[in-house]
Amino acid sequence: MEDLFLGPKRYVQKPGALAEAAAAIRAFGRRPLVLALVYYECPMLCTQVLNGLVGALGTVNLVTGTAVLHAMVPNQYLGRVMSLSMMSMGFAQVNGLTMGLLAQGIGLETTVPLIGGLIAICVLSMGLAVPQLRRLA
Repeated sequence: MEDLFLGPKRYVQKPGALAEAAAAIRAFGRRPLVLALVYYECPMLCTQVLNGLVGALGTVNLVTGTAVLHAMVPNQYLGRVMSLSMMSMGFAQVNGLTMGLLAQGIGLETTVPLIGGLIAICVLSMGLAVPQLRRLA
């Protein structure tokens, strides 16, 4: 088994199947390649194939992100960080409904910059209000 480097002094052994998949991806240049052989407008089967592909790639994204969190976060903080990660996924569902209603009411062109500015203000406010956040390294 090969070692996979995930950060400072963190290694994870990867099984042979993962190494073979990584070699197949490297064969196409250094970028992952996913081929979905479907028509642009297909009445039934193509939609099912694309929905399955989106679900599979979403799962890969979730598992990879969780693995990186586990590798980078010290054990004593892992529970807190994972709870925030899971909570953010729950808030994403609620925010989708809220932002959709807001965009329908005032327009998308107004909603996107408004929410972007609100997020920037929240992040800056937290950085100023909680000095410990500025010292995280």
